[in-house]
Amino acid sequence: MFALNLPSLLALGFIVAVVLMTMGYRETQLPGRANTLFRAGLMLLGVMIALTPILWYSTWAMPSGNLLMSLADIFVLGLGTLFGGIVIGAGFLFRLRK
Repeated sequence: MFALNLPSLLALGFIVAVVLMTMGYRETQLPGRANTLFRAGLMLLGVMIALTPILWYSTWAMPSGNLLMSLADIFVLGLGTLFGGIVIGAGFLFRLRK
């Protein structure tokens, strides 16, 4: 059987986002490539921030069969998704100036 470990996949996504942002920040030859790499890393970071609470909740709630959400669950999931959306929006609007 093939199983995926959720924390390792989330960590891999965060690491790839940070590496892309670092590569974009350190690029000195081509400013267009620097902007593209940094923005891609920032948008991936926002996606990972938005997906993390949703995936954690679904991982723990689905096998137990308890899909009833309390107000605190809705608040935490909504807050994580909102913050991830803000980071994604910043990735769309961000321009790296050197």
